[in-house]
Amino acid sequence: LIRRRARARDGRMRASNAAKVAFVSGNDGATFGEVNAIVFVVFAAACVCAQMRRVVVVTHDDSVDVALGFVLAYAGLAAMFAPELARSVAGVAFAGCLATSSLARRWRDASTRPSHVETSVLREGVTTYRFVLTTLTITAILAIDFDLFPRRLGKTETYGLSLMDIGGGSYVFSSGFVSSLARFGEENEGGRKFQKRRGFLALVALGVARLAATTAVGYHTVESEYGRYWNFFFTLALVKLLAPAAPRDGVASTATAIAALYQCALLANGGALGAWILQDPSERAHPPVRNLARWFLSVNREGIFSSIGYLCVYLGAASLGKMFLFSRKDGVGSFGKWLRDAVSMTGALWALTVFSHESIERASRRAGNAAYVTWTLAYNMQVIVAFTALRRLDARQTTVSSAVTSVSTNQLFVFLLSNVLTGGVNLAMDTTRASASTAWFVMSAYLAMVLGCARMRSA
Repeated sequence: LIRRRARARDGRMRASNAAKVAFVSGNDGATFGEVNAIVFVVFAAACVCAQMRRVVVVTHDDSVDVALGFVLAYAGLAAMFAPELARSVAGVAFAGCLATSSLARRWRDASTRPSHVETSVLREGVTTYRFVLTTLTITAILAIDFDLFPRRLGKTETYGLSLMDIGGGSYVFSSGFVSSLARFGEENEGGRKFQKRRGFLALVALGVARLAATTAVGYHTVESEYGRYWNFFFTLALVKLLAPAAPRDGVASTATAIAALYQCALLANGGALGAWILQDPSERAHPPVRNLARWFLSVNREGIFSSIGYLCVYLGAASLGKMFLFSRKDGVGSFGKWLRDAVSMTGALWALTVFSHESIERASRRAGNAAYVTWTLAYNMQVIVAFTALRRLDARQTTVSSAVTSVSTNQLFVFLLSNVLTGGVNLAMDTTRASASTAWFVMSAYLAMVLGCARMRSA
């Protein structure tokens, strides 16, 4: 009787896992505009929050900061669960902010501030950017399991554009943009080798722990995302290991060369390598296990080969961070010049993205090809420009929200906690059959818990 019950329980779990895998599979993606629209909703919410903070900042009430940080995170959730309504509300809110805040006058007032304030403006703009990208990513990894989440925003099957496709790349970008490699090549200094090695080993340990935990509880996994035994922590570890090898004064050229050579390899011989990487897992023939290296590469092909693209994203982000953040640590140059340069760079990256996506090969997160790399760089740069410009226009603001800072400075902790909570929610309930009200309630509690834990960690 016990054996029959165990077999029945295992059968139900396998059926449930298969249903959840099917629920998140077969996606062709969205468009550049749809993915950008979600960030616009959060940006409009940030404009409203900036107006609110100007009213209550004199009270120095930390609870207000926490509440406004939650508003930003909730705006991202609304953009995913109710995209059309969220965009309409965001458009009205943004127009209202423009009409009532006298932005042009604040810009003129801000231009008279000492040059050293430029540094805080840039740093705080990047801090807000890191908060926004982190909260969008952790929101999407659980929201995707609910029926309210638009399927087109989930990870694409082969080629395509989606919110969840850009999420992993954005996490890598945000790490590279503020990395020590961006601080004029400090990652190559001997004094930091132990710290880098420790970070690499920690990520490997997290990857192994995640693999062991998901295997032990029979948690559903989609093999076509990263491979059979690979996960995003292993990708982060590999990027962490390889990035310091980049020449100190040639980070941008190294990223460009690797991306170009890898793209050529993907297209060589009629695109044989690309087709092999993107082959459906059910159709794959793997080498025998005794040939361990070839077998491991075969069963984890997406994770290993896409790491090349993620490495290019990290190096490209480090180069951009060196150019637009750390090179201005002494407040050199006006903000107007910074903005023109940043907008020009963003425009060039978007032009390269559209050309690569339309004329060379469509963007593919699984392959980590050139279009995916340039798209990730362009997307993140536009968010940095937007939130830094907002920070600059908000002349009377002295600091960013403490809730925003706590998430920005604890990205890995937040990402890890959100993965644990996502797994717990999926084991506790069948999210695919949850009602709309249940989905909103669970996601609200989830975001409150993640943001609260990040705040307590920073306290």
